[in-house]
Amino acid sequence: MMLLVRQRLTEASTRIRAQGRRLLALPLILVSIWFLVRITALASPSDALGWHALAAYAQFMPLLYVGAYIALPQRGAWLCWAHYAALCVLYAWLFAVGGHVPPSSMSGLADGFWFTMLLSHPCYILALHYISALRGRIRAAQQAAGQDKERFLAMLSHEIRSPLQAMLGSIDLLALKVKEGTAEQRAVNRMRVAATQLDTYLRDVTAFARLENPTWKLNVGPVVLVPLLKDVCDHYQHKAQDKGLSLSLDVCELPTEWPIQTDPQRLRQILDNLVSNALKYSEHGTVQVRAALAGVALDEVTIEVQDTGMGIPAEAQDSILEPYVRLDESIDPRIEGTGLGLSIVRTLVERLGGRLSVDSIPDLGSCFRVTFPCNPGLQKRQ
Repeated sequence: MMLLVRQRLTEASTRIRAQGRRLLALPLILVSIWFLVRITALASPSDALGWHALAAYAQFMPLLYVGAYIALPQRGAWLCWAHYAALCVLYAWLFAVGGHVPPSSMSGLADGFWFTMLLSHPCYILALHYISALRGRIRAAQQAAGQDKERFLAMLSHEIRSPLQAMLGSIDLLALKVKEGTAEQRAVNRMRVAATQLDTYLRDVTAFARLENPTWKLNVGPVVLVPLLKDVCDHYQHKAQDKGLSLSLDVCELPTEWPIQTDPQRLRQILDNLVSNALKYSEHGTVQVRAALAGVALDEVTIEVQDTGMGIPAEAQDSILEPYVRLDESIDPRIEGTGLGLSIVRTLVERLGGRLSVDSIPDLGSCFRVTFPCNPGLQKRQ
């Protein structure tokens, strides 16, 4: 529920910012008019102090241009050029028509002031326009790159994973025809491990690349947490048994039919990565998945995945969450991976508005803790 509210607030704030930028046009126009009025009032033929004040006011005029480009990305250039055109008209009217000739002691300052202002202000406006246009091009290029990457990954997933799944199916059929304990069975097992590992690599790279796409969005909906946790644990029971591990689930009296508002596919992806990692790095002992309400007002859900594996050194517990970072292969060179699983978990948890923490002791095991916001009272009434 909190995640849904957060997304609605983000959308509302985006609309408010867009409307606020349009509303800022009037104050900027008033500031432009105020500058022009002050220039007219200070350009007195006999007031030398006024000409000094005029030069001081003119120093702040580029701030008007900066404010226009920030507040009005699409129309800022129009306001800046209109203000500059008004300055040129004002200059012509003051000196050519109105006869506002400065005192002889100030003539050099006045000429230098108007010369500098009339020549430098177009440079300010053109520089701001170039920066604004460059930002727009960079943003468009990033979006186009994300879309191209998405199309490439879709093609890659179809062209590689489809035959890979056929290979895995054929390997499973071949395994039924070989005798146990023979060289043929060991060869089939090696093929299965290699094909499964390749499928895992491809899935991790695809998932990580999609997360970098700026157009990637969540699909938030009600998710019943307890059945999802049971389904994940049931899925990995066979793998745990093959390694001689015990995989258990403790929901700590969470209501069985209690829903939370989140993205079910992304939550499942987080749990898959954490449980898979726990089984991968554990050679004996247990892997336990726990879920419970947390927070002072019980407004959060905490999911823990604890194992009795090799553990993570204290100096590596922060870097292990970065992309393509793995534990030193000298610890156990048999364990392979891309180093993307935990990075994907961290990114997904942050996108879902949660927190990820790690507690680990070398040679004793690790505990990965994911905390999500929720609204138990409201969802129980639903």
